[in-house]
Amino acid sequence: MPVTATLRLWGEPDGSQFGWVMGNERFAELFLRPGEYRIIRDGHRIRITDIDGTPRLVDDGDRAVVMTGGDPLDATEHLSVTMSATWLRSPGRLLRELDQLFPSGPVEDVVHDGHDCLRIPGLPARHLEASPATPRITVDAGTGVLLAVDNGDGGGELVDASSPDAVPADTFIWEGDRFGTPRRPDPWRPTGVVEEPQEEPVAEPVAPAWSERTLSADEVRRSGEQVDEAAGPVELPGYGRAWRHPDGGFIVLDESEDDERRVLVYRPGYVADGAGTGDVRWVEEVTSREPMFVYVVAGRIFSMCDGTLTLRDADLEVVRRYREPASRFWLSVVGPWFGAFEYRPMTDEDEWWEEDNAPGTYRLFDPESDGAELDVVLEVPVASSEVTARWVDGELWLSEGGGARVFRASDSPLSRSAGRPDRL
Repeated sequence: MPVTATLRLWGEPDGSQFGWVMGNERFAELFLRPGEYRIIRDGHRIRITDIDGTPRLVDDGDRAVVMTGGDPLDATEHLSVTMSATWLRSPGRLLRELDQLFPSGPVEDVVHDGHDCLRIPGLPARHLEASPATPRITVDAGTGVLLAVDNGDGGGELVDASSPDAVPADTFIWEGDRFGTPRRPDPWRPTGVVEEPQEEPVAEPVAPAWSERTLSADEVRRSGEQVDEAAGPVELPGYGRAWRHPDGGFIVLDESEDDERRVLVYRPGYVADGAGTGDVRWVEEVTSREPMFVYVVAGRIFSMCDGTLTLRDADLEVVRRYREPASRFWLSVVGPWFGAFEYRPMTDEDEWWEEDNAPGTYRLFDPESDGAELDVVLEVPVASSEVTARWVDGELWLSEGGGARVFRASDSPLSRSAGRPDRL
């Protein structure tokens, strides 16, 4: 159904667009900041302009062009649009997530811009940059047209919306004679890539490094007996799996299945009673097509599902989200770090996926990382996936094939198993 309207945006971006591309790709970006625009949609075709008619995005279904700073860019190859209500630009994105996110509660009858509408609450988005607040969408009760989105930190709405019988085809054709001939974007470069070598390179400060030492005969004997303190789940009567909360209580998960949407539904909960017999304080519901995992590392609480690692505060509320650092089958807590094995990249001819004991790399990740990904603080090539990692008196012990290797961060006074070196 064709739709024409004024598009109003406010607040922060909804975090749904990351622009995941490789180096040297030609990548067109468009930022629709808070304000008013005109929008015309007809299926996959779309035109967004400033109020004065200057085009910002024109897409006829085969070719997309964006205007950024007065410079028209051909966005057919790769397009990233950042805005506070992406679903209003592309309702198809909402359709792909509808059965996983909506509704999460009672639906309200509301009036929006003179239209009888349904206001529907949803589950918090799992985008890395999204607000943890409950999102809400407003849908025209008669036509089903999406008219408003509230993502917690921002949102958008369509006002003065109408549905013409047809839209002239040239509406979605870029007018090169008026607004310039689109050029191909410059190749995208990863952050920090330097195009030309510096004439006088500046020496960077040397970061603390990890050193490997040789085990004594007594340590070799003890390496086969050493056991880490349990960091994984424990059995708690009435709850099944539970994790020890840093304050002495327990973290529990309520797990159920939504057969209609074919997803798992999880509710993290907190039991303050150290015996596990007290009342549970439940937090957000999370839907997932994969099991949810909980980790407690260096006094910090994390949950992970659907490719996203979520840092939570002591009340289990969302603090920030990271990209999954490793497969849930490998990720574990190793002292004050996350640790994980990863297969070494090979060619298709090697068929490593058929070998359970293929070589790879063991990595430690910093749970206090500031970016969208956890920082890697140590990488060790290993001969097999059957490697065992232990944290012993401030050192990493990697055991494989009957032997053990020991690593310590240099210039870092680690004397306890709970200690940690400075940020590497």
